[in-house]
Amino acid sequence: MYITEEGLYEYLKLVFPDTDDWLLNQRFAGHNIRPDYQSRSLNLIVEFDGFRHYTQSSVIVNDEYKDGIYAKEGYIVARMPYFVQPSTNSFINLFGKSVAMDQAYPHGFVDSKVVMPCDFCELGVKRFKHDLERFGAIYPSIISSLKSKIAELKIKDKRFVLPESLFYLVERT
Repeated sequence: MYITEEGLYEYLKLVFPDTDDWLLNQRFAGHNIRPDYQSRSLNLIVEFDGFRHYTQSSVIVNDEYKDGIYAKEGYIVARMPYFVQPSTNSFINLFGKSVAMDQAYPHGFVDSKVVMPCDFCELGVKRFKHDLERFGAIYPSIISSLKSKIAELKIKDKRFVLPESLFYLVERT
């Protein structure tokens, strides 16, 4: 099964075994915002970014606002995109920590109900491009999943998977 916001907690315990102060969806430092996970001892916020964090501009702008508040309070923010799965490489990218683990689900756009990049808003496309750079080690897996989705759906029109501005991702050799 692919990762969800709720399932991320089990992986946080694996990555940070000595940290037992994780707060889940609790009000943050007197502000009216609730990060998915926060550890005061690590000064770390971990957010799981589901598809709405790519399809709704208001959510993306609000994320930027919240990240600014977290930073002012001295916190580091780690954002886990819904198309990135827990793995040794993804945790190196997110937390700078190598945790040996068997990857249970592939990275990318694999599930039959997954929201594809063609449905991302303009800010979501920008965030997606940034995430591809951020998760460089798993970039090939994500691109491969997009190519597979195009082939699986037997689509001649890639716009059912990607916006035209991202066609270059699957056209590279």
